Amino acid sequence: MTRQITELAAAEGLAFDLERAVSVNTIDAHRLSHLAAAHGLGGQMHERLLRAHLCEGEIVDDPDTLVRLGAEVGVPEGEARRTLNSDEYPDAAQATR
Repeated sequence: MTRQITELAAAEGLAFDLERAVSVNTIDAHRLSHLAAAHGLGGQMHERLLRAHLCEGEIVDDPDTLVRLGAEVGVPEGEARRTLNSDEYPDAAQATR
């Protein structure tokens, strides 16, 4: 199944590497996306998280990884870390359902 999805993605110009993708709890990634959206960077953050997870095999529930990915699109590192260490954006859990 992953081979077929990878082939379909390639046909669309996407370089998925699902063999490296690790399933994780994405609530913190969603919370980071909410913070990024507050900075006008929601779309960029969403794309960066998907590429990190599906193409690069990044572990997108690791706080240090999330802070780094956020910084790559312009989310201030201090705000990202503070958000991930708090209970901000509690509705992000609903986005995963």
